[in-house]
Amino acid sequence: NPFYDPDMKHKTGADSDVYEYVMGDPTADRFFSNVSDIIECTFEPFIDKGKTGIVVGIGCTGGRHRSVAFALRLHRHLTQAGIKTELAHRDIAKPQQ
Repeated sequence: NPFYDPDMKHKTGADSDVYEYVMGDPTADRFFSNVSDIIECTFEPFIDKGKTGIVVGIGCTGGRHRSVAFALRLHRHLTQAGIKTELAHRDIAKPQQ
């Protein structure tokens, strides 16, 4: 958790060093693959039912490091796949405890 690293604590998952730290975890690729597979498999049934949007929430303890990095990665992944996305980080500006 980057929160416990004094050099990263006051940064966010959008900062390249924090992003790389999070994605460098041995389980990061597997987690991302599982999450993106689940999200992608919902698109077709939703579209078939006339739905126009899906809201995806990714959370972590403080909402500034890991969740931001994974949300950013998912946003990039879906955008590259031609899926229109909007990215918002709900807790990124909240004070740290």
